[in-house]
Order: sequence, then structure tokens, then C-alpha cells
Amino acid sequence: MLVLSRKIGESVVMRLPNGQRIKVMVCERRASGAIALGFDAPASVVIFREELAGRMGGQGDGNDSVASTGAALGRRAG
Repeated sequence: MLVLSRKIGESVVMRLPNGQRIKVMVCERRASGAIALGFDAPASVVIFREELAGRMGGQGDGNDSVASTGAALGRRAG
């Protein structure tokens, strides 16, 4: 496992073998200690919390808690 330190506003970029890029940015640190992350990825990429993987068999299935980045952007813009 690669472990990196990032500050608020800093990001990490991953390049997939097919050339697609995924950017993960540290958006804020909340009073509870939780870190808010922002994801910038192609609309075809499904992003979900790890604890949901068991319920879904490791794949996105249209569950309301799972969204493609395109769907997430549509909700945010609307």
C-alpha cells in the first residue's frame, strides 16, 4: 500500500492502464476528524465506500449509495 500525506486543497492523481485519470482531492477536515474527499473521474467510473463492497459483491449495482461520477456531478450541478 502506498501511503501519501496531503493537505487540504492538495490532490493525488492516478492514471489507469487505459489512460484514464482519476484525481482525489482533500477538500476539508471536519470537526469530527473526518476528512472530506473529492473525486474527479470519468463518468464510467463507479466510486463507493469500501464498507458497501460486501453488500454489492464488489460491484456497483445502481444502489442509491453508489454513484458514477457523472451522476454525482449532475446532482451537484442541479
